[in-house]
Amino acid sequence: MMKFASRGQILPLFGLAAVVLIAVAGFAADAGFHQYEQRMQQTAADSAALAGVEELMSGSYAAAARADAATNGFADNSGGGCPADAPVGTVCVQVYNPPQGSDPFSGNSSAVEVDITAYHPTFFERAFNIDNVPVSTKAVAVLKEQDGSGCIYTLDTQRSANFNGTAAGGIMYAPNCGLELNGGANFNNAVVDAAAINCAATCSNGVFVQAQPATTAPIGDPCPQITTCAYLTKNPPDCGSSLSAPSPDATGTAILPSGCYNGFAYHNSSSHPNLHVEVCGLYVITNTADISSTGSGAPPITIDESPGCPGVTFYVTGGGAINFRNANMHLSAPLSGDYSQYVDGEQNVLFYQTSSDTNTVNLQSATCLLCSSTISGMMYFPSANMNYTKTIGSISGPGALIVSYDLNCNGCLAGAFPAPAQGLTAQRVAVLGE
Repeated sequence: MMKFASRGQILPLFGLAAVVLIAVAGFAADAGFHQYEQRMQQTAADSAALAGVEELMSGSYAAAARADAATNGFADNSGGGCPADAPVGTVCVQVYNPPQGSDPFSGNSSAVEVDITAYHPTFFERAFNIDNVPVSTKAVAVLKEQDGSGCIYTLDTQRSANFNGTAAGGIMYAPNCGLELNGGANFNNAVVDAAAINCAATCSNGVFVQAQPATTAPIGDPCPQITTCAYLTKNPPDCGSSLSAPSPDATGTAILPSGCYNGFAYHNSSSHPNLHVEVCGLYVITNTADISSTGSGAPPITIDESPGCPGVTFYVTGGGAINFRNANMHLSAPLSGDYSQYVDGEQNVLFYQTSSDTNTVNLQSATCLLCSSTISGMMYFPSANMNYTKTIGSISGPGALIVSYDLNCNGCLAGAFPAPAQGLTAQRVAVLGE
């Protein structure tokens, strides 16, 4: 015969079941809260890793990653390390380059790992003496290769670049590379043959042969993604005592030794009407470097590399400025970093002006019928207005790339801008590791 439990037996069972159900519901509620916090935390870690890797070449990747994590609500307050018994509210942000442990990108110097551990409060779990729960998230971002084709960048978003050709309009010839123009451009009736014309503002008054102007978001400074440019940013050349520029010899030739200069000036004169300045190596300029033909009717001045020279780099800093005017310029960046003053970073860079230096740069070729200039390498003036004159019959040599804040190309529309040389394109982009 079946026997039934009495009421006194059912009530304890019901109470026990209720406690279990409440506990399960409490743990589920806490778990849902922690899962929500983990999603928010993972987003912050992803963003921080991308911010870190974008600053990898400049050396400030860890600070950039932590600053980005703080912006997204996870500021490191651990005082270093991640203690196992930290109180609620403790946030630990650890940044590694290369990634640590068994990560697929472990040992990859082009990757940045960000680990965020945050100690969150509990609610129902407190009844079981669980006061906080550490939630850990991890993200890895890596720089990967990407084709780049820009050869002219203007970074000022307020002013339009000007490309002024001849009275008939002229030609802007860049068939293998792109124009990245944050402030747009006025092409002044030029025929524009370019692989890409990306304009954050209006690009107007051109006859467009290949690419049509496309509206894009403003582009950032490409230097951090160009290996040698980023290296120069991170490792500025040392500058000891300043040298004195030598006077021209009897033939009117001045051979300017490489080194540090608090500026110099070479001008045509009655005694040296056809002045010829020879350069080679690395030059650190802290004042105005002035090589220009002055006076009404004065013949052009010539700036040449010395015979057998492997290349030239001008590094401009502080109050430095480049003023090369009415000149026949034959200058090319080194193809490797081989100067005793500087081991590595000047490769492919002809002019580098620091971002804190806003002095206007003048690179203006002579305009006579038989005059010519060949210029190759990166010309980097991120905070400066650039006046750049090229004339019919003169071209930028292989691998020309211009980065300036604002740009006035006067008479340069017949100049050719081939695809930038290897090492001069912004080839690496930050992506999250998979």
